[in-house]
This record gives sequence, structure tokens and C-alpha cells, in this order.
Amino acid sequence: MMVLTLGSAMAQSPHNAPDMTAEALQEMTSREVPNDTIVAKVNGQPVYVSELILLYEDLPPQYQQVPLQDIYEQLVARLIDRKLLATEAFRNQQLEDKETLRRAQFAVEDVVLTAFVSQKVNALLTEEALRADYAELTADMDGMEEVEARHILVRSREEAQALIKQIADG
Repeated sequence: MMVLTLGSAMAQSPHNAPDMTAEALQEMTSREVPNDTIVAKVNGQPVYVSELILLYEDLPPQYQQVPLQDIYEQLVARLIDRKLLATEAFRNQQLEDKETLRRAQFAVEDVVLTAFVSQKVNALLTEEALRADYAELTADMDGMEEVEARHILVRSREEAQALIKQIADG
């Protein structure tokens, strides 16, 4: 534990990093920015903006609603902690453990498989193909009766009456 504490003192903290403007953060998240931009250094090793973006994309959906500039420092701090822990894990030769190695190989396969499937699916999903499928589906719907329905389901009559009163009162 002491090694990690000393290591984090050696890491460039987000507070020592140059202040990021909203424009710089917006530019960082665009895919046109080279993914080799360094946002911090941990024990001399760079932490790249591409890693920051991956971490941001892996956040739960409710956190992805928060603008990047609002959680930038926390994400950089989390990446620094991650790098420190990973360095310590490699020092302890965690990859010699068969279970860890099996999981690492599985994770690599999963990432490669996901990228491969995504690439193949995206190649098939052209604007032209989507428009043709949409036209075919909507053509099959010609002559079908369109119905609009709105319902609010509640558990009790009292709850329904309270909602009706609330709606009527505005």
C-alpha cells in the first residue's frame, strides 16, 4: 500500500496538469484529435487522451450524461490510480497466474471480436441499405389502420383519481 501512495506522489496529478478549456475538451473528444495526446504521466509513462475517452465511454449511462469537462479531473485521477495499480500488479507477476492469464486472453478476444463484428455490421449498414429496408417495411404497412392510444396504468382507483385531479389542475 505504501508503494502505491509514494507512486501517486510521482504521478502528475490533474491539478498539476494544464487547465483545460471547454473548447480543448470538446476538441479532445472529437475523433479528429490524435489519440496520442498525453493528459498525465505516471512513473514516467504517458497516460493518453484515448485512454481517457475509453474510460469515459465505459462509464454507466448516467455519468455519460455529465459533460466531460465536469468530470475531467476525476477521470484523469482514476486513470492515474489505474496505471499505478496495473504497474504494481505487473511487478507482482500477475500474468504468471494461469487464471489471470486466461481472463486476460479472454478479454483480448472479446475486444477483437467486438471490433470485428462492429466493422462487419457497419459495412452492411449503409444509408442506401437502410433506406431500402425502410421503404420495404413502410410499403408493407400501406392500408393498415393507424391507431393512437395513450394510457396511464396505476394500481388503484384512488391513485387514478389523484392523477386526474393533478392533470386537471395543471
